[in-house]
Amino acid sequence: MSDLTFDVEDVSDSVIDLFSFEQRLLYDIVFNHFFDSFDGVLQPLFRLNVDGKGGTGKSYVIKMFSAYICRTAVVCGLLDPDSFVVCTAPTGVAANAIQGTILYFLFRFFVVMGVFVLL
Repeated sequence: MSDLTFDVEDVSDSVIDLFSFEQRLLYDIVFNHFFDSFDGVLQPLFRLNVDGKGGTGKSYVIKMFSAYICRTAVVCGLLDPDSFVVCTAPTGVAANAIQGTILYFLFRFFVVMGVFVLL
């Protein structure tokens, strides 16, 4: 597997057991929210900001959560499982690390070098 590719099938079910205490706590919060939406009660959007020092496992956690949510959506027969998670980052390097997109691209902000445009 290349550093630039990531597939749901590459994730072992035992990865959860390797999470640190903090990662497992976050996993439980995210998945409790995700599974609560299966009860037919409309849940508010769940927005998660992951930040921290370099080398603390941010990209790893984001990729694992995304993979597990996508896999669960497929197993449960939900339509368009890729629409359940949107990963964004402020820079191209960070977006590439999580197989996401840059914030300004997601929101369709046009970036013109050297020109300031009011929104």
